[in-house]
Amino acid sequence: MNANMKLYVEKLRTTSIRQGVSKLCWDGRYCAFGLACLVFNEDNVIPLKVELVNPKDGFGSFDGHTGTPPMRLRKWLQLPLNLQHKIMNWNDSDRKSFKEIADEIERYYADPTCDHSVPNYVLDSQQIA
Repeated sequence: MNANMKLYVEKLRTTSIRQGVSKLCWDGRYCAFGLACLVFNEDNVIPLKVELVNPKDGFGSFDGHTGTPPMRLRKWLQLPLNLQHKIMNWNDSDRKSFKEIADEIERYYADPTCDHSVPNYVLDSQQIA
């Protein structure tokens, strides 16, 4: 787990932001990766571009992504693809709280049987992280 992932896990434990599902940002709520986008923007000189896609319902995007983590975020977190899918499932399907997701991420990294490799296309991305 890199330092950025640790920062994200800490934010999952301590945030008061309202949790949502299926979209990074919708009606003042953020899914687990929407929260990660906020943490990224707090920690980087070149933030993810935030846009309001549908002003009527507060539906927003980060770097053009509405439901999946942007490449810059994935690179910054050194996010393994299998963990990306797990986090999305924990948030959207299992409806785990942010604190429960933080616990799951820590268990994932503590488990030596999990594949912690980050895809080369993420590591080799030319997008600034």
